[in-house]
Amino acid sequence: MNKADFLRKLDRELSVLDQEERKEILSFYEERFYTGTNYENKTELDIINELENPEIIAAVNFIKKKKIGIFYKNKKINDEIDNHTLKDKWYGALARRGFSLEIVKKVLDIKDINNADLILEGNMK
Repeated sequence: MNKADFLRKLDRELSVLDQEERKEILSFYEERFYTGTNYENKTELDIINELENPEIIAAVNFIKKKKIGIFYKNKKINDEIDNHTLKDKWYGALARRGFSLEIVKKVLDIKDINNADLILEGNMK
């Protein structure tokens, strides 16, 4: 995979977001490639290997936008049934947007908001 392939795949995965958000995210990753190749003496492959899978990036952006998963604000879930029902809704929301079960499980299993933010910032795999 090269830069063009990565960005094309990311653009396709980001189709769940509106055009402005997609453009902003793609611009961020274009800049990451530019900085890495021009100032850090890295190859495109080095940068790709440092970045998370485009599907994960898109899914984390989606859950942030929808405020679900680790970005859910109402942490006062009193019983197991409510928690289970809520997670089912989140699984459904992600599945309807075309994310695979594997990707859904990975993003909903993120327990630390800092890890989610690192994925969004292109700093964590």
